[in-house]
Formats: sequence, structure tokens, C-alpha cells
Amino acid sequence: MSHYIYAYSTQHYFENHIKNNELPWIKIGSTINIPQKRIREQDKTANPEVLNLIKYWETPHSDHEIHRILETDFGVLRVRDGREWFACTIDKVDSAINMIKNGIPRPDSYLMRDEQREAVEKAISFFRKGGKTFLFNAKMRFGKTFAAYQLMKRLSAQKILILTYVPVAVDQWATDLDRHIDFENYKFLYALDFDKNNPINFSKKKGNVLFASFQDILGNDLNSVPKAKWAKILDQHYDLIIIDEAHWGYGTLRAEQIMKKLSYDKLLLMSGTPLHLLMSGDFTIDDTYTWSYMDEQKKRSDEEKTNWQTENYKWLPKMNLFTYELGEQILNHVSNYSSNEGPNLASFFASNDSKSFVNKAAVEKWADLLWTEDERIFPSPFNNNITSNKLNHLFWFLSGVNSINAMAKFLREHYRFKDYQIVIAADNNEGAGADTLLNVRKAILSAPNKKTITLSCGKLTMGVTIKEWNSVFMLSNTESPEQYWQTVFRVQSSNKADNKTECFVFDFEPNRAFKMIYSYNEILAKKGVSTIQTIREFLDCMKVLAYSDNKLVNIDEKKIVSCGINPDESIKKFESKRTTHIVKFDQAIYDMLKHIKGVKNKIFESELTKSPIDEGEDLRNSRLKIKVMKKKSEYIESLRQKIISIIKNLPVFMFISDEKEECLEDILKTKEMKLF
Repeated sequence: MSHYIYAYSTQHYFENHIKNNELPWIKIGSTINIPQKRIREQDKTANPEVLNLIKYWETPHSDHEIHRILETDFGVLRVRDGREWFACTIDKVDSAINMIKNGIPRPDSYLMRDEQREAVEKAISFFRKGGKTFLFNAKMRFGKTFAAYQLMKRLSAQKILILTYVPVAVDQWATDLDRHIDFENYKFLYALDFDKNNPINFSKKKGNVLFASFQDILGNDLNSVPKAKWAKILDQHYDLIIIDEAHWGYGTLRAEQIMKKLSYDKLLLMSGTPLHLLMSGDFTIDDTYTWSYMDEQKKRSDEEKTNWQTENYKWLPKMNLFTYELGEQILNHVSNYSSNEGPNLASFFASNDSKSFVNKAAVEKWADLLWTEDERIFPSPFNNNITSNKLNHLFWFLSGVNSINAMAKFLREHYRFKDYQIVIAADNNEGAGADTLLNVRKAILSAPNKKTITLSCGKLTMGVTIKEWNSVFMLSNTESPEQYWQTVFRVQSSNKADNKTECFVFDFEPNRAFKMIYSYNEILAKKGVSTIQTIREFLDCMKVLAYSDNKLVNIDEKKIVSCGINPDESIKKFESKRTTHIVKFDQAIYDMLKHIKGVKNKIFESELTKSPIDEGEDLRNSRLKIKVMKKKSEYIESLRQKIISIIKNLPVFMFISDEKEECLEDILKTKEMKLF
């Protein structure tokens, strides 16, 4: 027979107390019945309000044991005449449960999901075979932080350094380590808590996890001389270094200079969109674990078929992408760009003074159409039969600060948006304070109508979770797949409290949206699976609709491919470093490449121009070591360029050859060897 501990409260005792910055009051009891049934029996018996079940635990321990720990160990007070009501958070109850079950007074004790376990096991296997660098290519909401910590624990790592160019992610890293029972023997250190007068010191009693940003190490010094407080840290040897949000800045020469100064055994790179890293050719299926949106949603679909016997994936919302063209009824009011340019969102929402739009009349027409009630005129986001009444907390992504300030003023004055509190997450955050994430969370909690629109041109697009967001408006010109998908996936955060099972993307540049879908699937296609097959799987998991002929229509893979494949860009992809992976070369290959002239690769050149630091500069290594490392790097790169010079000519060869080549083997065994 099952035995449960349950916790319930009322709106007044729970929500109202929290709003007034008071501890909520929670009733903690036990039952052998289903907790929901037990609460229904108590409803309205000495309780004037409806009782809301907060959480329950299946455990053999009695409620009296929980009460004792809350009072004795945690100093929690009984309320309501000393009955089974306590003034505390649900975290305290979780901690009391874990204190009894595991002897550790921490609130979290959840296990890894199957895919997290797979990622950790694959990384461990790779490292045990002598590998040095592994990549977690896993979309947002995978739980990369938790998986990385589990990997850390499995490796028995004691000195861990986490580096990122996105320091706002520190909250997630600190929370996962400090709350979970698995990491009790580790101490979290944040580099910004230290300075030259208070240098960073590692604990000798616990494992040490130091979180720092590349910016903090380097400051504004273009010569990459680290800050004084880092002098000792750079001399340490680390068991594991973790690079968070590795797609952002890790490939720059400034970041490379820091990595050369560090001594470590193993390196873990993590990103939800490491598209550039994957195109670099430096990673293969052996040193990468991939978890995509499609993988996640397949798990969710399987779970739904069991009538949600578990809820591991239920609260990972399904996405819906709506695309709209800025039609003639809007563009007729535009004066800021010529018809030859086509719809351009940056120009459309341009502002010269941060107070008003250059195309004010066109933006007004656009805003009016967003609320049109007649779907025959326009299937508006706020009134169509799919999204109506679901858009409560919105994230709008624009091209610049001027546009954001003008949009904030515009929305606050527009009668249709009177129910929404407008939040600026850009520049100085409208004077609300430097902590952008905290400002937005406060606004969401205090919004009178529980509706907000957050305006950003870059802030809060990486490394943060705002669970209340359920839709994003893409109003910028970004053509970067990394930035696009990092932004879009912000609104897919779990939010069980609001019963959030789906979320929405509204993009006003349809062709750009289709290109982003193509790029995402082309790069993430798994071994043996074609891009078009991957796109089909993607469309099974994400509904993509386009406004056409006065109605929303489903988009198929043919439309995505037609927009995604550009002949010039496709040929350029033969020059990508992704086509080569320098691992093992025998003498025959060296001889074959000896007389091949290499070509300069555009991707490689763009990497070199990202930083003013001269390659090879290293303050810790001897000049001889620098010279050897530089020569080795240049030699490998020259081999890569020789190979690319051959590969880039394959499309031309296939075009002029009389033979029909359907695969690489056909090319290698061609009868037209002279032409080849």
C-alpha cells in the first residue's frame, strides 16, 4: 500500500503571501489514499478557500517526521494555532524529505533523463580512450548544466573551470550545483565575487567549481594580459574545463589565447546551436553528442501515447511558427526604402531619434492588422483561432536600441496594447537597473493584467530562462542561424504552473524563416539521414504556417528546400572546413597533396579577423614552444586548404563530366581521370 506526504495551500495563504514578500503557509499531511482525493475530503472543512495541491511525495515516512525536521533542523514555525500548517517554501519541504531519505538537506534529488545519461556515458567513453575535447550539441531545455555536473562527478574531477562569454548564465550554474543532493561535495565559486585584494582560493575540503567569463579574465586589455586576481588561477591545473555557450566567442583568437594559458586534462564544449563549430570540420560523430528539437519532441510524443504516465517531456512545449509577409496594404505606407530592396524589418522599424518610427504610418497599419478580428482580412496573432487569448508574456526581438525605444513608446500609446506592460531589455534598461533578468521577472510578477511584452535586440537571448514567455516576435533582420534559434527557443521554457504545452513564433520575413529552418536541419542531420528527410521530421514536430491568399497554410519540405538552397551558397559549402577532418594522414596522402596549391578559406579568414591579437603570442610558453605550436597549426591548416582546393572543384567536375555521378565512389572511380 502506498503512503504519501502531501502539501497544499490556498490562494490567500500562498500567492498573496508571496506577493506581499511573506513566507507562504503550507499544510503538510500524510495519507494512504491518492493525495488529490484526500484533499477533496478536507476541502471547505475549516478552510474558507479552495485547497490547491502543491506537491506530493511517495515515501514510507510519516508527516510527523517531516514536521520535526522542519521545526528542529530548519527553524520553521507552525502557524494557524500550531496545527499542521507551516510558514515555509516548498523547497524547505523538499529538503526535509531529502534529509530523511538521503541524509542531505537539499531540495533537488531528480535523476538524469535517458538522453542526459547517454550524453554523459558517450563523453566518458571518449575521454577514457584518450580524447581531450567533447561537444554537447544539445538544444535549450536539454539540461546541459545538470548533465555537465554529472559528467564532472563521474570523472571524479576536483578542479573545474567554467568559462563563457555569456555571464548571465551564472544563476543556472550556481542553482544546479547548490540545490542538488548529488553535488553536496562541491563548492561553487563566482569569479566576480573576488578581486586583486581578495584573490580566488580553492577549498581543500570540497571539489571546486569556478565560474568565470572571458571578459572578466581579460578585461578591456587587447593584449590579453589577465587581471591580477587571475594570476594564481592561470597557474592551476584543471581536471575539467567547461565552455558554456561555446558558439558565442569561443572561436575568437582572444578566447584561444586564454585557453593556451590554461593547463587541463579534459575540455567540454556546450551549446544549443553550435552550428559554426559543426561547420568547422573539427568535430565528428565520435566526439559529439547531439540532441535536437526533433529528438525532444519525439520523446514527448511517445510519452503522450502513454497518457503521460511520466511527465519528463510533457512540459517541453511544442512550437508553432507563423510567417507573414509585409503585404501591400502595409508597404504602401512605407517611405524608408525602395521597392527593389524588398521588405526589410530593420528599415521598416527604423527610428532616428528613439522616439518615433521613420515609417510611423506603416507601423500603425501593421499594429492594427495584428488585432484584426476578421480572419478573411488577416489571420492576426492576437485574434486567430489558434493563438487567441494565449499570448500573455511576449518577447519581441528587434534590430537596435533606437527601434526598441520607439516601439516601447508606440505600444504604450496604442489602444490595443493597453493591457500589456512594456519592458525594455536593452541599453540601460530604461534606468530600471543593470540586472536585466531580474527586471523582467519583477515586471512579469507585478504586471496588473498578467501580460507583458519584453523588447530586446540581444539581451536575454542566451543562457537564461523566463518560463512565462510563450511567444516571440522576430522583428529583426538577423541572418545568423545561431542567433535566430537561440532567440526562438527562449519561449520554449517549461511552465507547468501555467499548463504551457505549446508556444509560438511570429516571423515577418517568411523567406528568412524558411532559410533558418533549412540551415538548422542541414547542419544537424544525423549520419545516414538526408537533409530533406530531417526537414520532414522537423515539420512533423513544429507546425510551420505561412499567410498566403488571405489564410494561413501549412508549409511543406519543398518550400523549405527551395528557399534554403541558394546555388552560389551551395557551391561555397564545398569550401567549408566541415568537409575535412584532419585525423590520420599516411604517406600516400601526403604525396598526393604535395603539388596541390591550397586556397584561402573564407570561414578560416573570418575567424582570423575576429581578434586583433597576433597568433602565437603566449606569455607562459617559451618562444620555442610557440614557434613549434604555430608551425604545427599552420601545417595542419595548409593540409586542410589543399584538400579544400580539390573538393571545391567537385561541382564543376560533375557539371562538365559526361558520366553520371551519384555518390563519392562514382567520382573516385571516374573513367575521366584526366579531367578529374
